Amino acid sequence: GGYAIFTSHTLQPGFYSLGVKYGQLAIIVLFLTLLPGIFSRFGLQFKQVLFIRVFRRQFGVTVFWLAFTHFHLVRQFYRLAGIMPLTFPLPLFEVIGSTALFLMTFMWLTSNNLSVAKLGPWWKRLHRVIYVILWLILFHTALQRLSIWSIIAGSIAFLEITSWIYYF
Repeated sequence: GGYAIFTSHTLQPGFYSLGVKYGQLAIIVLFLTLLPGIFSRFGLQFKQVLFIRVFRRQFGVTVFWLAFTHFHLVRQFYRLAGIMPLTFPLPLFEVIGSTALFLMTFMWLTSNNLSVAKLGPWWKRLHRVIYVILWLILFHTALQRLSIWSIIAGSIAFLEITSWIYYF
């Protein structure tokens, strides 16, 4: 999926189109990160999904860095270069996306063994904010335009809810 995103021939020149590709790749990696939890709640076990579980924390950290790069290439670069002025109020999709990135920052900061040991049960509670982030990403993509990326984000959110309902 990542290869297809970065090799498509519909790229616009500049950092903006590259930033969009980073955002798309972040959604794909987020889906891979959430897949083991969804499958385990449904009681499904596949070797490929178990392989993802081993590197789940690294995938989560990668999601943060892809989203961080997405934000900086799509917005911050143009604002710092003076090409795009900072206007208020910000568009709603941008506020929602920035909120998701802000929440992801806390998850990124605590994605290490020391934080797991020091925070104890609070670590898991903190990392459950991913469900809120998932809905924010859905709204971030859908408020711009309905696209395959908002459908993917909506599908992930639907699978998460369905898997929790099935689990309980």
